Amino acid sequence: MEIVLITEQLLKDNSPISNNVDITDIVPYISIAQKLHINKILGTALLTELEDQIYNNTLTTENSDLIMKIVPALSYWVCYQALPFHWYKWLNKGITTLDSENSNATTMKDMAQLRLYLKDDAQTLTQDLIDFLCECKVNYPLWMPNQDCGCGCDDKDENGQSRLKWDSGINFLNHHSRRGIGNF
Repeated sequence: MEIVLITEQLLKDNSPISNNVDITDIVPYISIAQKLHINKILGTALLTELEDQIYNNTLTTENSDLIMKIVPALSYWVCYQALPFHWYKWLNKGITTLDSENSNATTMKDMAQLRLYLKDDAQTLTQDLIDFLCECKVNYPLWMPNQDCGCGCDDKDENGQSRLKWDSGINFLNHHSRRGIGNF
């Protein structure tokens, strides 16, 4: 049995999905969005701990706080993943777009723009999640994110502040016209 990290109600409360949307059409995308965008950040050990605690209804305070940081990012990723398939429907006769007498169908351009907004928000919320994990990594000893999570925690000090990279002070503004010393 697959465990997802958010409930249907948390999804509705933390996303642009309105209350009149049949959430059963969106639920399958929770698992997809979680796999594609959240699991690699959490890493296997922490993800397994969260899933076990959710399944057994034994979430610790720290993990409950973490779930509340995951929820906004995952909610927006769910919307991002579900949007094209909510707009199009697979039927026996083929793929159709939905239209009704009381509304106008969205254009492909409008949908692409909406997906871009959703992706931008989801990426920002995902970075908030990563920053939270970096700042609170003492509370999450099982947190061993995958190499490609993009967390950059190694670039932060013990207080979560970005470390300055070593800078030689030399800057070549135009690398095509380098001059030797004395060639002014």
